[in-house]
Amino acid sequence: MATPLEKWVDDQARLTKPKKVKGVTVTFLGATKVKVTWKKATGADHYYVELKRGSKVIDTYTSNTKSKIIKGLKDGKHYSVQVKAVGTYLGGQFSKRVKFSTF
Repeated sequence: MATPLEKWVDDQARLTKPKKVKGVTVTFLGATKVKVTWKKATGADHYYVELKRGSKVIDTYTSNTKSKIIKGLKDGKHYSVQVKAVGTYLGGQFSKRVKFSTF
């Protein structure tokens, strides 16, 4: 059984924001399908991926790994993605926005 101090230390670690996600890349798997990958962020339990077309959020996804496949994109459109690490209780900052266009 954990001592009160050990429990407090564990709780504080859970309340620390994860680091900002870096290294976001987009790889085309077809005309309307992409794979988004990124580097592991310290303190992340999972990740939140935001897909935009212009300034409008089109969809959001969660991932327990360092990648997400996005299907069903519209042909000939411009998109962007950002990824945010999420810890037990807190979310970190979004990554830099990565822009791409479908063919």
